[in-house]
Amino acid sequence: GIFIDCGGEGFIDQDGNEWIGDEYLAGYVPVGSRYVLRGSKADTPISGTKNDSLYRSERWYSGFGNDAFMEIKVPVAPGLYDVRLHFAEIFFEQVDTRVFDVYVQNDEVYKALDIYSLVGKNTALTITSAARVFENEETIDIRLDRVDQNQKISGIEIRPILEVEEFEPVYINCGGGAFRDSQGRRWSEDQYFDPQWSRPFSLSSTSQRTIKNTDPQDYELYRTERYSTRALQYDIPVPRGTYKVSLYFAEVYYSGAGSVGKRVFDVLIEGSSSDKIDIYREVGANALLKVDAPGFVTDGSLTITLEPPKRADGSYQSGQYPKLSAIEVQEVNEVYQWNNFGRNGLTLVIMDALTNKWSDIFQGAVSSWNRGRRDSDNESSGSLNLLTIEIPPDSACLPIPGRIKVCNGDYGQTSWVGLNTVTLQDGFIKNSVARMNDYYLSRSTLEQQKYAMCHEMGKF
Repeated sequence: GIFIDCGGEGFIDQDGNEWIGDEYLAGYVPVGSRYVLRGSKADTPISGTKNDSLYRSERWYSGFGNDAFMEIKVPVAPGLYDVRLHFAEIFFEQVDTRVFDVYVQNDEVYKALDIYSLVGKNTALTITSAARVFENEETIDIRLDRVDQNQKISGIEIRPILEVEEFEPVYINCGGGAFRDSQGRRWSEDQYFDPQWSRPFSLSSTSQRTIKNTDPQDYELYRTERYSTRALQYDIPVPRGTYKVSLYFAEVYYSGAGSVGKRVFDVLIEGSSSDKIDIYREVGANALLKVDAPGFVTDGSLTITLEPPKRADGSYQSGQYPKLSAIEVQEVNEVYQWNNFGRNGLTLVIMDALTNKWSDIFQGAVSSWNRGRRDSDNESSGSLNLLTIEIPPDSACLPIPGRIKVCNGDYGQTSWVGLNTVTLQDGFIKNSVARMNDYYLSRSTLEQQKYAMCHEMGKF
């Protein structure tokens, strides 16, 4: 990463990152005048940060008219970056005195920024944004446009973001081959199944059997299946995340009197069980039954297990033979939105009310979440921009209007490891609080802690 100490001499922070004074960074030209707290003010404490020295210096600019903007260009290679701009008001002592707009790669990430109004004097404020640098570009451009008094900045932090390809829905024709359905969806041949005890089954090629509750062009999908004489399991590789899993069934073997109870099994998605399924009881023979269930993946593999009933000794009852015709996996997208009428993306303020042990995990989650990208054909279509403010730890996690608040505490033996609570008003999100339960997470792995933070902080 690149760490620029604006107006400062540079230092090593508590995480071991080397901040370079802006006069010494190769290829970078400092803009504006330098201001540093000296003398009796040299050790002024800065609230909301572990790196006080970063905020005791700054670059400020006093241009007017057509020159009323401060433009900073940081040389980088093409790619996607996490850009964090650090500010603190160390001079003025009232609101509406220093106000300026903030742009990154021509996207407005904060309009009319008034540092003192947001956090007061001698308090750190960080604005986080994602920036894409295209092949024909050589720098990340940061621009501060004067509204009132002199714009300023204390530090610039730029880290490359490892891009993740957009998730492609998974469609599997269980027991059958590749198939294109009436909606144009391409179902792959059967894959990712556990071959032990499982078998493919298909109706005779001369069978003209129709399948109720589905389009005639899709009958072929339900004329094949995979069944098992014990448990039937699929392990589908997917990135860590939240998914909607749709399982498709049709009873094409049993029919007529006495068929109820012939095939009964449990469905488990990532170990979470639904009610027992009896296809014939639900829809009869030769009819589609679709079951939807959530899947929360942390290990890179979505596990779907169909289990027949067990005997008292734990062994499976014989003759039940769980089966499956098709599997669909879709990534879950957010449903509710924050109220936003701007043209330059959405800026969210996240209040960090966590204890110090969660600091690095929180910052990593903010970086991972803020993966917005600029539309090269429409400069006004910005992305998601996150502004983080550190406040004293608050395990009670009382909500703040218009803010996301993230907290941790020992909440005891609840049914949740992390919990996000959203308040809605007029169809939009009013506020959000995310709680990390240390009762469980204090004994969990770092990866589990990271997942809980990312999952709850951005879950709406």
